[in-house]
Amino acid sequence: MSTEHIRELAWGLEASGQAFLWVIRPDLVQRDSTALPEGYLARIRARGFLVGWAPQLKVLRHPSVGGFLTHNGWNSTIESISMGVPMIGWPYWSEQFLNCRFSKDVWKVGLDLESTADENGLVKADEIEKAVRSLMESADGKELRKNAAKLKEAAHKAVMPGGSSSRNVDMFVEHMGNLCQQNQ
Repeated sequence: MSTEHIRELAWGLEASGQAFLWVIRPDLVQRDSTALPEGYLARIRARGFLVGWAPQLKVLRHPSVGGFLTHNGWNSTIESISMGVPMIGWPYWSEQFLNCRFSKDVWKVGLDLESTADENGLVKADEIEKAVRSLMESADGKELRKNAAKLKEAAHKAVMPGGSSSRNVDMFVEHMGNLCQQNQ
């Protein structure tokens, strides 16, 4: 992320009035000690926490988490769904754009910032604020949380014995065993 991306995100999160945990991975941001707006950490101290890393599944599992602003990578998307957490997608490359669209338009468990980004992928603070407030405070956000809870339930059923994922893994193992026997 560029310094400009970080500043817009910082201002948007601050303006939203919502409590947040912001993981800023050092390997994914441009090094610049002035990336955060001056006085930012002092202003958000009572409701914002910035860290360089966090155990994502553990965070998403926590009952106080009301939403997940994500790049919509496959793992992050699946983890969010499996924990029943609605998303705000801000994709950067590859499959993230498709995952974001599915989260919003097909599964109806997310909002997107992609549609508000400029040609460099920059989203302005007011759009970030609007998306966060929508997810956390609006009737639409309530519906997204309800849909996320339904998908969580479906995902959990799929991995239980006899569920669709469980059956598919069993069929794959059986098929691989048959192939091994044929090659002997």
